[in-house]
Amino acid sequence: MLGGQGSETPGDKEIQALKTIKRFSGRALGATLALVLACAIGAAIVASVSPGLVRTAQAAVQNFGPSVPVYAMPILMPGAYTTTITPVKFKMPYASRLVGFSGVGRTLSGTFTIDLQVAGASVLASPLTLSTSVSDAVISTAAVADEAEVTLVLTVSGTSPTGSDITAMPIFVR
Repeated sequence: MLGGQGSETPGDKEIQALKTIKRFSGRALGATLALVLACAIGAAIVASVSPGLVRTAQAAVQNFGPSVPVYAMPILMPGAYTTTITPVKFKMPYASRLVGFSGVGRTLSGTFTIDLQVAGASVLASPLTLSTSVSDAVISTAAVADEAEVTLVLTVSGTSPTGSDITAMPIFVR
């Protein structure tokens, strides 16, 4: 029964199965590529027509490029503090934008708050309450005018308050 109708060997069945798989995979590959291409073109059209519909990941903190001058100004106040003081006053030599403000104290008992004022008005949503770990303030007014007087105010309250080695760090972008 060699070569007769209905006489297939096991090898012939495998060859037929491989041919069938090859035929379907060729069609599936073309269809898959067409589908991926259609999705990519559709996403590009949506992004160009309505960019608000395409959500992108945003950093928690704005990162500035290497050509943008960012000035971090660590203000160190070594020693012990027991009363409210204004340890720092300076004039901003250029117009800038406040992009960050943080503070920390080495040892604190009582309540210590620190405020950053520009031209006599606070630029923070509320004075920053210091702790022994770094705390970040919420900025309410970011713009700082050229030649504006910037003042740091350390307020101390509580029963027998003492604090030592306080650091404030305003960060400006020119």
